[in-house]
Amino acid sequence: MRGMVLCPLFGACGGCTLQHLDYNIQVESKRKALVDAVGLAEVAVYPSKEFSYRNRMEFLLGSNGLGLRKRGKPGEIVAVQNCPIVEDNLNQSLSEVFEFCSPELKGALRGVVIRGSGGATSVSFVLNKASSRLREAAEAIRGFKGTSTNILGTYASGESNYSEEYFIIRGTDMLKSVVLGKEFIYHVQGFFQNNTAMAEAMQGYCKKLITANNTRGSHLLDLYSGVGVFGVTNSEFFNKVTMVESAGLSVGCARLNIKANVSNNISVFKLDSSQIGRLKLPEGLWVITDPPRTSMDMKTINQLKRLKPNHIIYVSCNLEQLRKDIKKFKEFSVKSAALFDFFPQTPHCESVVELLRR
Repeated sequence: MRGMVLCPLFGACGGCTLQHLDYNIQVESKRKALVDAVGLAEVAVYPSKEFSYRNRMEFLLGSNGLGLRKRGKPGEIVAVQNCPIVEDNLNQSLSEVFEFCSPELKGALRGVVIRGSGGATSVSFVLNKASSRLREAAEAIRGFKGTSTNILGTYASGESNYSEEYFIIRGTDMLKSVVLGKEFIYHVQGFFQNNTAMAEAMQGYCKKLITANNTRGSHLLDLYSGVGVFGVTNSEFFNKVTMVESAGLSVGCARLNIKANVSNNISVFKLDSSQIGRLKLPEGLWVITDPPRTSMDMKTINQLKRLKPNHIIYVSCNLEQLRKDIKKFKEFSVKSAALFDFFPQTPHCESVVELLRR
């Protein structure tokens, strides 16, 4: 069955690769991949809106304007003025930024990050810190008069579009999102899930996994905790929660979110996950781990195994890496798994796997 191809750039733009397939076929393919990765006969499936779901997009500036990498030719840019997988209000920001960004600034202005939440929108112009025309580009973006709530300039280096070096042109450097009735602030230069509805569905699912057990006297270790959504959302079910995050901006937001949600049994530490051996943690832990696409390194896995947790809730956005990591936890069996389609029209997804100590 063929899908509903809404984008005239499909086939040229490298952002989506599955629009030609019916959405049910996309989800079924991902379900089979998760079943194969975890070795279970059945997994739960949570589909998404097919379009208008992304609350964050990153665009690059090329010689033909602002856009995304060309499929098969990542060195070239396809100009994008409207994107069907982006939330509707962000497409207005994209259109305004597209008209503003002159190809003459290419090299000094790398691109733009557009984000949104709860009706508020944020535009971050990404400046190349190494460019000899850095000052010229910084002055140019101060002239942007778009309708976005927040407008910032980011001094970035390397391949990342995010940095703790930035300046505010208008508004603030924060956005807010409500998850399961709790409000969370996060930094526009930091991480937050890019599909709001799926993020809430995943949090609700993890909450059900926890509340199906008696955890009242237990301790929760939240690894790669970000701004604290997993830890804060589930703190009431544990005696104590320890959150570990290496990104300073996210740690700062986590502390504010802990206070705002009156979660008095949570401690948060700015640490690399491989350094959890420095913390005093009891055996018999519950663990929620939500690593980046590159997954947990072996030092972190060995530290976790040394702690001998009873339960691990492993959140993964990389099924191939998940398959490899599960084999490293030989002391655990896979009890359940669920697929959350955070990324329709692409082969990517998020999954939650419940591991139980044998």
